[in-house]
Amino acid sequence: MSGGRTRKLVTVATIGAVVAAMVKVLRGDPAPAFSNHPTVDGGPRPAPPAWVEPTDATCPEGYPVKAKLKSGIFHVPGMLAYDRTNPDRCYRSAEAATADGLRPAKR
Repeated sequence: MSGGRTRKLVTVATIGAVVAAMVKVLRGDPAPAFSNHPTVDGGPRPAPPAWVEPTDATCPEGYPVKAKLKSGIFHVPGMLAYDRTNPDRCYRSAEAATADGLRPAKR
């Protein structure tokens, strides 16, 4: 390929990516909070935290696992006491809660 043709292809691809991003914004599609793409300064993006604090005894979206620190147990959606549990922490997954030293509730 000649240099001029390569430059044109890169330009068209760049314009296409910008248009696609603009369409997402106009449609209201949320941007991903975390990704493996580098940041503007070239460094990697940080991984999302394993847990977050609940707001008004409610776990935020993306953190469905409810944990009680005093008992050392966690509840996942569908468990018997899940709906009535007021969490101390909310985890991304059962694996994240287990890695933090908690154990699953029996039912």
